[in-house]
Amino acid sequence: MTAAPRPAARTRIDRVRASAGIVQLALQQIADELRGGVGALELAEILREFPHEDHRQDGVFGSFAQMLTVAAQGAGRIEPDRDGEMS
Repeated sequence: MTAAPRPAARTRIDRVRASAGIVQLALQQIADELRGGVGALELAEILREFPHEDHRQDGVFGSFAQMLTVAAQGAGRIEPDRDGEMS
């Protein structure tokens, strides 16, 4: 009996693409909910879900800002003099 072939390891870009796809689907779901005749109070509740009231670094906006900061730090390591395409 032969062993089953091992699945190929997912690369970093594969994982990023999958995660980005999940984010896109989640944002589409939120947009669909907002199109559904939402009232002022419900809209306010929905919008309060994006930032975290007590800890601004938490929540959707904080997570996105953190991801951009990490990307900028990576670009800085690649090209520390900031004179080219990465910066």
